Amino acid sequence: MSIRDRLSDFSQKIRGKLESNKPLAAILIIAGVLLIALFISMALGLLPVWMTTSPSIEAETTSLEVGQTTRLTAKTPFSPDIYHFEWISSNPNIGTIASEGKQATFTAKEPGKTTITFKVDGKAANQELQVYSKAYLDASLPESWVYIGNAYDYNLFYPTDSVKISEVYIENAYNQRLPDEKFFEVLQGQKKLLIANDVDPGNYVFVAKGVAESDGRTLKTTSPFTALTEILKGYYQFSISNENLIGIEPWHYSAIENFMKNEFGVETSLSNVKYQGKSTEVTSFRSKYVFYRDPTRGDKLCYEMDVAAKGGQGSVKTFNKLTTRAKDGTSWTVATDGIIFLAYPEGQSYFMDPLDKTFEVVTNPTTQPTQKPGTNNNPSNGETNSPSPPPPI
Repeated sequence: MSIRDRLSDFSQKIRGKLESNKPLAAILIIAGVLLIALFISMALGLLPVWMTTSPSIEAETTSLEVGQTTRLTAKTPFSPDIYHFEWISSNPNIGTIASEGKQATFTAKEPGKTTITFKVDGKAANQELQVYSKAYLDASLPESWVYIGNAYDYNLFYPTDSVKISEVYIENAYNQRLPDEKFFEVLQGQKKLLIANDVDPGNYVFVAKGVAESDGRTLKTTSPFTALTEILKGYYQFSISNENLIGIEPWHYSAIENFMKNEFGVETSLSNVKYQGKSTEVTSFRSKYVFYRDPTRGDKLCYEMDVAAKGGQGSVKTFNKLTTRAKDGTSWTVATDGIIFLAYPEGQSYFMDPLDKTFEVVTNPTTQPTQKPGTNNNPSNGETNSPSPPPPI
């Protein structure tokens, strides 16, 4: 017997049983209709509440910062859209929630935690959201320049609830990270900026990095600065005699330039003074400022004020000088013989003159004694006096 014949025979037997048992036939018909209705209701989302499953919430992100938003979507299997949906925030001060059906948008207002609840006809789902302060990171140094060998405080500005500091370090002008021991000391677990004595004068960058708690992104801030040779005043009486002095090197120029800019408003290049200035033979001068180095001060620079020097023809020195203008309009002369730098305003009894016949050095001439030619004017014979602090710049 073929399969078709077998199916036909089976169908006839079922039909015969249904005709002989009408209640069974009615039950089967009703069950079929209900099953079809169930499938249609599932397709249209028209199932009654008692037949639905508990809802859930999907969030784009559960961690955000003030001002940011996140989208929330409620998952409600077999629940029709005509049901009543409700979105509730446990702490409205933390953020606002705007909803439309199964979709909602949460906007963060203040740092803190809140729980978002979605309700549908007696059933609910919860989702906790964490709001952080808006993440940022800034750094500041006391000045855009620092003196080699000195310690300085630095400040980092950031919201502590949303940013964690990960690194603080120094880079050179080529973006190369430099050893911490050259620029920092650690006191009570905190880094303090300390420029080591063997750091080369030049330009550097202070770098701080942090991590945002909300999404793990890296924050970076930089603050450029210049490391300068320190300039000190009043260590001992200035001597024009070169046996007490050592030459000012080009890497010291930026320190003197910075001092002149901040102290009396003169901006000039000392390299231009040395190599492009007008050459003049000098046997006497009176200068407002004299910058110099002495062996007892290591690599630091010194300066004296109101220094007068006189000498004969046998004491002629060759200076290169340039005239520049200060911010207040005053004309200044800046000059060097390779050992010292002079800086003085014109027209105020300061001068460079090759005509005097005697040679003597006077520091603050109203109070200091006159010195003889070639005399070592360091009264302590190389031992420096107690230093006075440098003036504020």
